[in-house]
Amino acid sequence: DLKSPLFAQINILNSLLREEYGCLNPEQKEMLRLSCESCRYMTNLVTNILDGYRFKNFAIKPVCEEFNLFDVINSVCANNEYLARDKEQKIALNFSGENFCIYGDKLQIERVIFNLLSNAITYGLKNSVISVELGQKNNGIHFSISNKSRFIDKKDLKNLFNQFEVGENSKYNPLSTGLGLYVSKKIIDMHHGKIYAKFGGDNIYTVGFYLPCGVLKKNIKNYNVSL
Repeated sequence: DLKSPLFAQINILNSLLREEYGCLNPEQKEMLRLSCESCRYMTNLVTNILDGYRFKNFAIKPVCEEFNLFDVINSVCANNEYLARDKEQKIALNFSGENFCIYGDKLQIERVIFNLLSNAITYGLKNSVISVELGQKNNGIHFSISNKSRFIDKKDLKNLFNQFEVGENSKYNPLSTGLGLYVSKKIIDMHHGKIYAKFGGDNIYTVGFYLPCGVLKKNIKNYNVSL
């Protein structure tokens, strides 16, 4: 009931963007695109709230398939450029490696990347660079997002992935639910991976995850994702 109206809005906006009801000028297309992405953002927020409840009270079984993580990251970054532009931020992509075809729940992994990126945009400093990196490490996959941030206390850093946890920086985002990072951790745990956050020199905040070698396409036959 919560998500259906949002999906309906997205479908209508996409129909308009495809010019099914008449031609649009570039300005009109941009406004509709921004509205569509805003609806997608709200859909993800609602899904985080619902999945936060589901992860706590029920077992969630992943729906696994082969997919290219490189393509997913590119898509998420492109769809969130408008949020970064509002804060005069630039998203810089850095990929190292060749094999990014993995086996897992594509929709859930995409949500993790969306959560981490939107978190970096929201709490990153204005007029800064958000560095998105993907590479191979210890025969597995390593993904991270780094950005310049306000100071993050060690206590807040330790509790970032707890349910409903909001740190000192959340005062800059009064709409924060404290569920995005919690849900992200549950999803990465579900894929037998590890998620982390750290704050270092020059006020650089980094959050990322590591997925084990089993998710790589070459090891798919020997890999089983389960809770």
